[in-house]
Amino acid sequence: MEQRSARKLYFHMEQDGVPERALKERWKQILAGTPTASRAYLVLASCTEGAQPSVVLCVCPKAAEEQALARRLGEPFHDAFRREEHLDIAFLDVAQESELAKVCRPFYVATV
Repeated sequence: MEQRSARKLYFHMEQDGVPERALKERWKQILAGTPTASRAYLVLASCTEGAQPSVVLCVCPKAAEEQALARRLGEPFHDAFRREEHLDIAFLDVAQESELAKVCRPFYVATV
């Protein structure tokens, strides 16, 4: 697992299809056991304007245990897709989530 930080993400559109829905169901189970995760989105995004977007799993808000959670969320992805495929996971702050919500709806919302 490689950790990078991006100051800005450009959100394009929700990523949703049959394989993504199955993956989202598995992620919901993991996120439900993570008290700090309140919402999650699957979106096409890029780190630079005009760059080719990739699929990004976005979790809100930022969590203290980000690396451990990222590993747990990566397992279902690697079960569903080839090992050569990569999954970008972003832990968003309030401002980033506000931008994301303009183009994508959450697939996971924690129950209170």
